[in-house]
Amino acid sequence: MGTWMQNVANGWLVLQLTNSPLWLGLLGLSFAIPMIILPPLAGAVVDRVHRIRLLFFTQAMQMLTAFVLAALTRAGRIQVWHILLASFVGAVLLAFDNPARQALIPDLVKPVDLLNALSLNSATYTGAALIGPALAGVMLAPLGAGTLFFINGISFLAVIFALATMRDVRTHSGGSAQHF
Repeated sequence: MGTWMQNVANGWLVLQLTNSPLWLGLLGLSFAIPMIILPPLAGAVVDRVHRIRLLFFTQAMQMLTAFVLAALTRAGRIQVWHILLASFVGAVLLAFDNPARQALIPDLVKPVDLLNALSLNSATYTGAALIGPALAGVMLAPLGAGTLFFINGISFLAVIFALATMRDVRTHSGGSAQHF
């Protein structure tokens, strides 16, 4: 949900800084380019690397990006190029994060529970996509974009903690179960 909240704050802040639909379009493009180009490469990488370490890295870097945006915004130093760069970096990280998370699910649940786990994962993603922007809309005016960026940064801590506690999970395609 935090990432969806950050997406709303990104668009709102770009509009506040530029008052330009062109810059909003460039924000979308900064996210779309890596998400179009990188997933085939990312899928091949995910099959060859330690998935939990990769997820730990992508989540930590997304958290850092959110905190940098929060700090720049709260300090009044945010510029439109910061937001576009953060969007681009976030998309690059997400291009690797998404297939790593998807590939990890079969290693976390029994085969008999796989369909339920995939359904739950899909429902969670869809729910966050519905609730996150709505929460951002309610919270944006009273709290500001910087606070939404900060909340997103904090939200990564739960995932990072969960990754750090995973034990006896296959680490990559064809790999054996190893500790993080």
